[in-house]
Amino acid sequence: MRKNSWINAVKIAGLALLMLAAACTVLMAALRVEEITVWYERIQAELLEFENAVASIKRRELFLAAILAVYCLKSVLPLMSTSAICLLTGAVFPVYVALPLNVLGLMFVFGLRYGFGLKFGGGNANKLIKKNETIRDLLEREGTGNPWLLFAFRLVPNFPVNAVSQIYGNMRFDFGRFLLLSVAGYAPKLVSYTFIGRHVYDPLSPSFLTPIVVISTISGLSLLSLNLIWGFVEKNIRLPRPKSRKGNIR
Repeated sequence: MRKNSWINAVKIAGLALLMLAAACTVLMAALRVEEITVWYERIQAELLEFENAVASIKRRELFLAAILAVYCLKSVLPLMSTSAICLLTGAVFPVYVALPLNVLGLMFVFGLRYGFGLKFGGGNANKLIKKNETIRDLLEREGTGNPWLLFAFRLVPNFPVNAVSQIYGNMRFDFGRFLLLSVAGYAPKLVSYTFIGRHVYDPLSPSFLTPIVVISTISGLSLLSLNLIWGFVEKNIRLPRPKSRKGNIR
């Protein structure tokens, strides 16, 4: 019953995200109506004042350093969600600054937590994995971790970032591949959140709504396809457990 309830909740969340994407698409079409356009122009005038206030911020290098510090702290304490940080950086910096900054910050989060796993073990999540042989076999590929599963973990929304990083650090998964797959899997969300933040001062524009449509669609489909993704990993990627214990979950 618990498993069925969890699967149903995931499906409902996936459908809700797809409905959000559809609603944003309808909203973009509705902006062609003259009455809505006139109403929105008044709101835009107020948002312009806020945008000018943000643009007048001096010593932005301090703000940049603060963002990187928040990212580093995220590997230990859940201070802010990654989406909120991306929105904030996008609102303050142009995309060509905000996007590399968010990628760098996210690499800090992944890398630092990977180091925790390397030095201190897999943590509480690892204890749960040890009790489930199926999950343990799927995670352990050639003794160092399953790359396909890592990519899937990053792609699926709201999957615990720190726990996954610590587990893969504990398994001695190649660090370069770990960062590459982690960033690649998280990239659709990272890019979308950054662009949403950049256009937050024009919240009914296609530039603001289109990334929401993209990220909602990707997240919704990934949630609805979670069983398929898991089945693919289990049937096609699963390998016999290695005899060597080096790098295995400890």
